[in-house]
Amino acid sequence: MSANETVNKVLTVLAVSGSAYFAGFTASTSILMIPVLPLAPAPLAAKQWAKMYAIGVQLAPGMGLLPGLLFAYLAWANDAGSLAPRGVAFALAGLFAGSNVPWTLSTMVSTNKALQAIADEPAATTAEIEKDSVKKEKREEEVKRLVGAWQTLNALRGFWPVIGTLIGGAVAVGLI
Repeated sequence: MSANETVNKVLTVLAVSGSAYFAGFTASTSILMIPVLPLAPAPLAAKQWAKMYAIGVQLAPGMGLLPGLLFAYLAWANDAGSLAPRGVAFALAGLFAGSNVPWTLSTMVSTNKALQAIADEPAATTAEIEKDSVKKEKREEEVKRLVGAWQTLNALRGFWPVIGTLIGGAVAVGLI
């Protein structure tokens, strides 16, 4: 086995495992974190969501970018430009593995902004809402609705790197 073949195999393992890790990271938020938020009062749930979101913003872009770049290199190394099946499959794997950012920007921004606005409300505004039972109930319903929408959108977002993992894995084991 040549040095290039060894490097490409190692990069394939890193790309596939990185994409799988990222898929799990993304899905775990919807499966583990979001379901417990409605147990807290709306203002606290929004703040907890905002903290989780801030952590995700710091970690997720790089976690999605790395396997995407590795798949892009593998596509190039496997002649994607000449439409070689392995190269095209690696290119598709890279597109799927790195699709979280476009998905977020196209589908989740309004929900993110609405939840962040509630989390950032001044304490006086929150206290005023908490004193009025009608406003409080309305806020509880709003946060529950927004968190539920975010959970669904995030769960869907987690499928993109899963698809990238499956395509990259299929190439890795010689199915493509």
